[in-house]
Amino acid sequence: MATKREQEILALIKQDSLITQAQLAEKTGTTRSNIGSHISNLIKEGLIVGRGYVFPAENEVTVIGAVNLDVLGAAKAQVSTTGSTPGRVYSFIGGMGCNIATNLDNLGLKTKLITVYGNDTNGDLFQAEAQNNELDLSDALRVERPTATYVYLNDVDGRRINCSHGAVNVSVSMSMV
Repeated sequence: MATKREQEILALIKQDSLITQAQLAEKTGTTRSNIGSHISNLIKEGLIVGRGYVFPAENEVTVIGAVNLDVLGAAKAQVSTTGSTPGRVYSFIGGMGCNIATNLDNLGLKTKLITVYGNDTNGDLFQAEAQNNELDLSDALRVERPTATYVYLNDVDGRRINCSHGAVNVSVSMSMV
């Protein structure tokens, strides 16, 4: 555990990582050899790493994966295969990578998300949500294309409707409120 003097030295080093031991001694009112002893203790404690006062990296998790807009159509009545079905439409930011990164962040881990997303309104929504969740997007790529969007439908009981066998014709008309 760093002493009060060592905490003072750390604060000065954080302000100027190129500060010399002589300068540290002058600013703290002690000797250069005393500073050298404190620096040695700070290195042993892992609070700085080697010469040049390099600080240890923070624990960080990097997630590589997709981000997309999920659009859910939820039926309020039995789904009609020949006409319209009353229901509600919900949308939210999703994608496996985004979901994992957000959950890791919620566990208190510093999280970086490497992904690709579009330069559109949905990309803006994703960026805002990532910022609210303190996700690091410094290595994410924003492209001049729409953000991926996935639409799925649930029946009145909340079960996913399988449209892959042609049993249900789907026509989606949405307006976001």
